[in-house]
Formats: sequence, C-alpha cells, structure tokens
Amino acid sequence: LSPSKMVNLNEILQRSRLIDRLQVLYDSLTVASHGDIHIHLGSLLDALIGSKAEKRLACFSMSIKAQEAGLALDILAPTGPLFSKVLQMHAEASWPYEVPVSGLPWPVQQAIQTGRGQPCYLRMRVPNRPDIAKMGVLEYFILRFS
Repeated sequence: LSPSKMVNLNEILQRSRLIDRLQVLYDSLTVASHGDIHIHLGSLLDALIGSKAEKRLACFSMSIKAQEAGLALDILAPTGPLFSKVLQMHAEASWPYEVPVSGLPWPVQQAIQTGRGQPCYLRMRVPNRPDIAKMGVLEYFILRFS
C-alpha cells in the first residue's frame, strides 16, 4: 500500500505552470487517503471544473493546451485517480456529505421537501433540517458536475 499523503491544494495552486499543477495533483491523488479526499473533494472539484476561475487548475477553455486538457481529463476519468478514490469511498458508504437543498436540481428539491418521490431522494432528508440534504460521496461527486 502506498503511504497516505495529504492533498495540499493551496501548494499545488501556487505552481506557476498549469501542466505542473495537474501532474502534482495527479500524483497526490494516487496516494491520498480517503480521509484526505473527503476533506478536499469540494475544493478539488471547484479547482478542476468549478466556477472559481482564479483557482481553476484546468480552466477548460480555448486557451488550454492539449497536453494539459488530457491530463485534467485523466484525473477526472473513470479510471483516473480521483474517480477511483470516489468509487472506493462509495463502496465503504461511510463518507456522507451535507449540502443545502437549494443547491439541488428542482425535482430533487421538491421530492425532499414534500416527502414524495423516488426513494433515493427521500433518503437524502435530514430529520429536523429541511434545508439540508445528506448524500454519499458518489452522489456528491455527480452533483458537482451539474
């Protein structure tokens, strides 16, 4: 087993070249523990695909080079280090995320708020917290892409 290594997103983002940032991230994710991934998953996804332009690693834009885009896609691919860790964590079913219901797609919001709908949506309800939904790591990962 590889030794666990903390994913230091701030240190990675300080590197000047995008290709360097992506390669260090790829290498870090390969050996990162599930706990590290759990702590940083939101920030990692923001950096790769999120709306915080100043912190994006990949900035999927017209200016990204083919090699950089390829490495960013390798990180996010189903066989890549990030998605592989997410699937392993999903199998453990012990990495819950809480998100505001208002951040979910409208049909999911309605199902949670009314208590009617698909069982998978109803399992997201948090007792005594109608504004919060609980989900597993895979659902959270998918939600961040929507």
